[in-house]
Amino acid sequence: MDSSSPDSASAVDTAQAAHETGRALRNAAKLAMSLIGTVIIGIGGRALMQRHLGPEAFGSLNYADAVAGAFFVVLSLGIEMYIYKEVAVRPEHANDFVGTVILLRAGLTVLLVAAMTAWLISRDRPVEVVWVAIVFGAAQLCTNFNNTFTAILHACGKVDGIAVVNFVARVLWGATLVAAAWLNAPLVFFALALVASELWKALWAYRLSRKHAGFVFKVDFAKTKKVLKDATPFFMNAIALAGIGKLDVMVLGDLTNDTEVGWYGSAWSMATITMLMTPIVGWVITPMLSRAATRSQAELSLIMRRGLEACLAVSIPLSLGIFVGADLWIHILGGDKYLPATTALRVLSVTFGLTYVNIFASLCLTAMNRGWDVTVTSLLTLVLSPVLNWIFIPIGMNAIGPSGGATASATAVVVNELIVVSMMMARIGKLAIDGRLLAAFFKTLLVCGGVIVADRLMTGLFAPLRVVLDGLLYMVGVLLVRAVRIEEVKAVLKLARGKGESAPVPA
Repeated sequence: MDSSSPDSASAVDTAQAAHETGRALRNAAKLAMSLIGTVIIGIGGRALMQRHLGPEAFGSLNYADAVAGAFFVVLSLGIEMYIYKEVAVRPEHANDFVGTVILLRAGLTVLLVAAMTAWLISRDRPVEVVWVAIVFGAAQLCTNFNNTFTAILHACGKVDGIAVVNFVARVLWGATLVAAAWLNAPLVFFALALVASELWKALWAYRLSRKHAGFVFKVDFAKTKKVLKDATPFFMNAIALAGIGKLDVMVLGDLTNDTEVGWYGSAWSMATITMLMTPIVGWVITPMLSRAATRSQAELSLIMRRGLEACLAVSIPLSLGIFVGADLWIHILGGDKYLPATTALRVLSVTFGLTYVNIFASLCLTAMNRGWDVTVTSLLTLVLSPVLNWIFIPIGMNAIGPSGGATASATAVVVNELIVVSMMMARIGKLAIDGRLLAAFFKTLLVCGGVIVADRLMTGLFAPLRVVLDGLLYMVGVLLVRAVRIEEVKAVLKLARGKGESAPVPA
C-alpha cells in the first residue's frame, strides 16, 4: 500500500494520537505524585496557621491575601494559556515574547503596590495588614513568573524537574510556617513563607525552561504587542476567574468582621487543598486538545467527551468526601474554634465538581478558538460575584447569625459556578456531551445520594470511620452501576505505562 494513502495516513494519525495520550498520562502521573506530597504538606501548613493564629488573625491574613490577589491578577496578561495553546505546536515561539513580559510585569508591580496600599489605607486597615498585603503581592509576582516558565515546560512535555521543584517548594513553605509559629512571629512572616516558596519555584522553573525547552531571554516589544493582543481573551478570563475567588472575601471583610472571614477562610482552605489537582487539567489536557484540533474534529470531540467524563469521575467523589466529612475536616484543620465554618464548607463542596468541569470546558473552547466565549462568560460572573455577596451576606447574618456571612459567601460562589458551567457547556454543545457521559453522570449522582443517606444513618459513628465507610460505599456503588468501568481504567493505565503507543487511543 502506498504510504501516502488515506488508510496509511489515518494509521499514522492514530499512532501519533496514542503516543501523545500516553505521554500526557505519564506526565499527569508524575505531577499527581508530587501533588500528593504537596497536599499533605498543605493540610499540615494550613492547620498550623489556623490553630496558631485563631479565626480573627487568620481572617486578617486571608483578607490581605484576597486584596493582593485581586490587584495583582492583572500580572497574568493571559500569557500562560496562550503558551499552552501556541507554544505546544511552536516551542521556539516562547523566545519571542516571554522576556518582554517579564519586564512588563516588573514595571506593573510598582504601580500595583502603590494602588493597593492607597486602597487599604482608605479602608482604615491596620498598618500590619497593609504590609502583609504587599508581601502577598510580591508572592503574586513570583507566582506569575513561575507559571510562565512552567507553562513553557508543560507545552513542550518536559515535566520531570517541575514535579520535584514543586514538592521542595512546598516543604520550604511548610518549614517557614513552622519557624514563624515557633518564634510567634508577626503576621507578615506567614506571608513571607509564600514568597520564599514561589521565588524558589520561579528560579528553578526558569533554569529548567532554559535547559529543557531552549528558552532564551529576549526583548521584542513588537512581537510581544501582537502576542498580548492575541492573549486578550485569556487575560480577561484570568481576571474574571481570579476575581471571583477574591472579591467575595473582600466584600465579606467589609460587611462583617475578620472572624467571619477567618471561618470562611477555613472552609476555603479545604477547597484550596482539593483544587491543587486542577493544574493537571490545564498542564496535560491543553496541549492534547490543541494538537487534536489541528488533526480532526472527531479526535477533538473524543478527547472532550472522555476527558470530561474523567473530570467528573475525579471531582464528584472529592465533592462528596468534603460534604459528608465537613465537620471532620474543619476539626482537623482548625479545631473547635472553626466549627461554625462546617456549613460553609458543605455548601462550598458543591463547587469543587463544578470548578473542574468549568476549567475543562474553558480549555475545550480555547482549543476551538472560541476564547472570547470563555471571557464573556467569566466577566459576567465577575460582575455577579460582588452583587450576590452584597445580597446574600446580610440575609445570612440575619438568618443564621455567626457564620451566616461565611455561609452566604459560599452560596454566592455556588450560584456563580452554576451559571458559568451552564453557559460554557451550552456553547460547547454535542461536541463534549454524549449519551454515555450523561448516563455516567446521573448514575454517579444516584450513588452520591445513597451515600449521603447512609452517612446520615451513621451519624453516631466515630467520624473518621464514618467517612471511610462512605468512601467504600461510593466505590462499590459506582462499580456496580458501571459509572466507572474497570476495563477502561486498565486500558488507560496500560497506555500510561507506555505499552500502548501504537494501539488506538482508548475511549
